[in-house]
Amino acid sequence: MALLRAHVRDQAGPSLLVREPLSDIVQSVALEVLLDAEHESFADESAFRRWVWRVATNKILEKHRRWSAAKRAAHREVELAHEAVVDARATPDQHAQRAEELRALAAALEQLDDELREVLLLRRVFDVPPALVAAELGIAESTVRWRTAQALAKLASQLGAKHGAAR
Repeated sequence: MALLRAHVRDQAGPSLLVREPLSDIVQSVALEVLLDAEHESFADESAFRRWVWRVATNKILEKHRRWSAAKRAAHREVELAHEAVVDARATPDQHAQRAEELRALAAALEQLDDELREVLLLRRVFDVPPALVAAELGIAESTVRWRTAQALAKLASQLGAKHGAAR
């Protein structure tokens, strides 16, 4: 149990542990392991340990996503109120420009390779720590950082080129 606790603490990171106690996350993982273990088969202890680590990683990802969504939802109410005031003052040209910028961003995201887009969304939208993204995708943490940088650079280039052409 101490190894599981250490694994969860390392993978969860401080941003999640501020919101949920370590013991709650570990208990949640342990409960899921107990409920699902009878449906699994393991060649040896090492295979069982890898499965438990995967269950823990998935649980942590789930919690990061839930907290990110909750954070966005709480801030969204304030943002919507602010946007309503700003939108009420905006000219039709400003509305059109904002809509075009959102379409351009969506199109630029669609042009990214699946690997780059997936890492970018996990890191920047769901605020999942690089180590956890690496574990989930089966890649090195340095690859997560590289893909995030590449995705941001490509988005900046695509959006900059479109914005420059519009001027």
